[in-house]
Amino acid sequence: MKKKNILIVVLVIIIVALIVALLFATNVISLNKKTNSKNTTTEETKKETSESLDINSDLVTDLMTIPHYTNDVWLGSNYSGYFYNENSYDINTISNKVKILIAIRSLGLDSINVNYSKETDDGTFISIPEDVVKESYYKIFGNEIEFKNESLDGQECGYAAFKYNSTTKAYEQNMYGCGGTMIPFYETKTVEATKYNDRIEIIEKMAYIEFDTDENSDELSQLIYTDSSATNKIDTISSEDEIKIDNYLDKLDSYKYTFKKDGNNYYLYSVEKII
Repeated sequence: MKKKNILIVVLVIIIVALIVALLFATNVISLNKKTNSKNTTTEETKKETSESLDINSDLVTDLMTIPHYTNDVWLGSNYSGYFYNENSYDINTISNKVKILIAIRSLGLDSINVNYSKETDDGTFISIPEDVVKESYYKIFGNEIEFKNESLDGQECGYAAFKYNSTTKAYEQNMYGCGGTMIPFYETKTVEATKYNDRIEIIEKMAYIEFDTDENSDELSQLIYTDSSATNKIDTISSEDEIKIDNYLDKLDSYKYTFKKDGNNYYLYSVEKII
């Protein structure tokens, strides 16, 4: 009788152990399924999507207007062609003066002349409130960086000589007209634009054009270069001919502009020369 009771106890223990093991295994399988499902969902969330954009769309055109504010030879050598001078820039390495210049130029020259200028005995005087420049600065370059007041050292006629006045808390300069002939210029073409989950990337080609006069014939020519320092000439054409940048795309360097998404806005994050 005693042996029989011991046997029953042993059987009960074995059955309980099997039930516990079964429940444990079921929970582990269920947990693994949940984990796998969660991981799958996370991977799907992280999966990046891309969409080709119309290179002539308002969105692409408006975004490329931002870096193109420096494609003005009247700005002065410190700023003209700025983004073509180095192999790469990002919001931390772009000169603070260039950021302020772009913030001011993006207000629109007509708007600046109408809203922030007045005539004085010394000519046209422009004064733009610091808060106006600051708002434009953050809209273009995002909130990851800190706005710092700094005076510019470019040419007045290019709206690039604004000095910060800590007393009036404004950016101020006198305005003088630009003049001259045979002025160098930049010819650019957007060749690709792609929208990703968190950014837009735009690829551009650039040619730099200078003028030259032939000593023997006095004929005026256009010299076409791949770089803003005018060291790599790829063609010479008559000044009367239209420059067709499509004819040189395979010889020109490519530049990738990245605009990061911030809500409904995109801000300039980086510029990279594609080697």
